[in-house]
Amino acid sequence: MALNTFNEVVNYLDSFSYSDKSKAPGIIRENRLERMENLLKWIKNPEKDLKIIHLAGSKGKGSTATYLAILLKNKGYKTGLYLSPHVSDYRERFTLAGRFFDDDFLIETANLLKNLLIGFTNPAEYGSPLPSTFEIYTAYAYLLFKESGCTHAVIETGIGGRLDATNTTNSIASVILPIELEHTSILGDTIEKIAYEKSKIIKEHQVVFSASQATEALNVIKTEAVNNNSKFYYFDDEIINFHSETLIKGEHLKFQLKAGSSFDLQLSVFGRKQAENIALAILIASKLNFLTACGINELQRIIIKGRFMPLKINNVPVVIDVAHTKNSILSTASTFYSIYKNDVTVIFGALEGKDVTHMLETLISNFDNLIISQPGTFKKSNIEDIYSSALKLNTEKNILLIKDNKDALDTALKLNKPILITGSFYLAGPMLDIMEEHYGIKC
Repeated sequence: MALNTFNEVVNYLDSFSYSDKSKAPGIIRENRLERMENLLKWIKNPEKDLKIIHLAGSKGKGSTATYLAILLKNKGYKTGLYLSPHVSDYRERFTLAGRFFDDDFLIETANLLKNLLIGFTNPAEYGSPLPSTFEIYTAYAYLLFKESGCTHAVIETGIGGRLDATNTTNSIASVILPIELEHTSILGDTIEKIAYEKSKIIKEHQVVFSASQATEALNVIKTEAVNNNSKFYYFDDEIINFHSETLIKGEHLKFQLKAGSSFDLQLSVFGRKQAENIALAILIASKLNFLTACGINELQRIIIKGRFMPLKINNVPVVIDVAHTKNSILSTASTFYSIYKNDVTVIFGALEGKDVTHMLETLISNFDNLIISQPGTFKKSNIEDIYSSALKLNTEKNILLIKDNKDALDTALKLNKPILITGSFYLAGPMLDIMEEHYGIKC
């Protein structure tokens, strides 16, 4: 039966799932590269028509990927952008440098994929006979990009890198964003182990870029680049005189490339981390020869959904940010504090497997009012444990547990203080939906 609406497309893609949930998470059988290679071969390898920049890391992948896609587009390349997860709309996952494909084309390509998959099955030794959800979304993105005539694509990994479904392409460049402790049950319990997993997106004789890293991560990434005879560019070596300042209208960024070019930019995004991501994207574009003045101008105007996104409800400032690691929460809290000080309300929710303790420590030490709320239901989260942990850290702050997101937002608004909503993509999305549906805020 043909798919007739985009909602039907989403339901079809989501009907593929991980069938072997009895296995320990560390096995990651459903993400084995042989499975993805088998799937792509069956649908005639649409990814082989694309020049791909591949990104891995713990935080900043989506933002940096978006900036790179914008710079490629402004050079004149038709550029696909593949991100995960989305904030509030599935179409965010696969775009033309941030612009949604027409629904008719999304539906048409989904029907093409569905027809191509007739008769497909994985060999028994590959685990589940059908693709996983992430595998099918990745294949769909490649097919969209090929069918729309893209020459380039910017691809963000899902989890890790070594066994990620996106790690089946011969990319022209790899980009490693900052590495932190995350998904430790899958990727390992040390920075070195996680860096090993993520650095495995590096391919032979390609160009490799890295954001600022902890020494233990940097050593692993450098070794992987050397072992693959790849040219390596490191943020701290290539970008000098870096300075960013948070202003009410966005981040003011100044820096110089070691090669000589200087930049003085007034950004619309907020926070030092976003300024670093933009500087890294400019470095990459400079080295790969797709940096243009019009691209830089667009970088100064862009606001990315869910990344320190400033809104207002009844004149109460509300900022939504998808920070979900120790350092990203620290950066978000620092940026927010610099604008609003500590007399604010934070709504926080996080998934299982995240470094909740350190995130809570940062939030509680900076802000007086904290509401713990449910980050969706798609992935596991124990907000009662998060609430208990918060109380153990500080019994004097105003800490509440309000599971329902709308109730949490309504309670925060009654306090009539600036509101920060953070901790997870899966909290940001429902909150944006609530703002649109109940408060008429265009997000």
